[in-house]
Amino acid sequence: MSQQKPIAEHKVLMARDAIAAGAHPAPAAVKVNPTPLVGTWLNADKSTPSLVKIILSQSGGDLFIEAFGACVPSPCPWGKVKATAFSSGVSSNGATSFLAHYDQGFADRTVTGSLFEGALVVDIFTVFKDNSGRDNYHFQDTLYRP
Repeated sequence: MSQQKPIAEHKVLMARDAIAAGAHPAPAAVKVNPTPLVGTWLNADKSTPSLVKIILSQSGGDLFIEAFGACVPSPCPWGKVKATAFSSGVSSNGATSFLAHYDQGFADRTVTGSLFEGALVVDIFTVFKDNSGRDNYHFQDTLYRP
C-alpha cells in the first residue's frame, strides 16, 4: 500500500516539475553593475605576506578578479576567476563588494572585498586540503588605486 504525500509537498513537487519542464521559466537574475570596483588595486602594506595586487575587470557585465600573492622575487599570479558583485542594497545597482573563490589544489581560498572610504578592504579565507597539518587562516588587506 503506497502512502500519500501531504498536499503541500505534492504542490511543491508539481511546481518543481512544471518549472523543470519549462512551463514557468525562472526570471533572469539582475546583475549588479561592477564598474565601481573595476581597476588595479595595490596593497597599502608593502611588506604584506598576503596579496600585493588585485586587478578587477569586467566583461559582458561579469566581474573578474586576478590576484597576485606576495612572492620573491616577483608576485605570484593566482589566476583570473569570475567574481560575484554585490551592491549595498536591493535597490542600488553599483557594486560595493565582491566574492570570489580560488581552488589552488593545495588550498581553497575565498576572497571578499568591500569598498570603504576609497579603499578596498579584502579578506582572504584559506582552507588547506593537502593534509599538511597547517591551520586554516584568515588575512585582511587594505588596497588602494594607484
